[in-house]
Amino acid sequence: MATETFGVVVRSLREAGDMSQDELAAKTQVSRTSIQNWENDRSRPRRAEFRRLAVALGLTVEQLRARTEAGDDGPEEVSADELRRLIAETEDELEYLNPKYESNRASLTAHLQRRLRQLNERLDALK
Repeated sequence: MATETFGVVVRSLREAGDMSQDELAAKTQVSRTSIQNWENDRSRPRRAEFRRLAVALGLTVEQLRARTEAGDDGPEEVSADELRRLIAETEDELEYLNPKYESNRASLTAHLQRRLRQLNERLDALK
């Protein structure tokens, strides 16, 4: 299988997480145009943006880097401990939701709740 481009991987992960470009832009604290440029391989995120992008997509920086450098051949194998860690991080993030992002709070909350549900479903499937 040919390696997917950075933009294809980002778009696939965003869509798998049931997020709009606007929601991902809010989560990564960039403009929607930046998301469009990334997804169309016109530009790449800077280091801090890459870190926020990984978190927004429910991945570690290393996981996102691996997927964008080598493509993704299917669902990643994740241990129950790793899923529990991601669930805890998502719960913490859901609790935090900085008040300065009040205008995006509803969409961020909905995204995090969807992500939490997906992580719990993956954890249940491992049992």
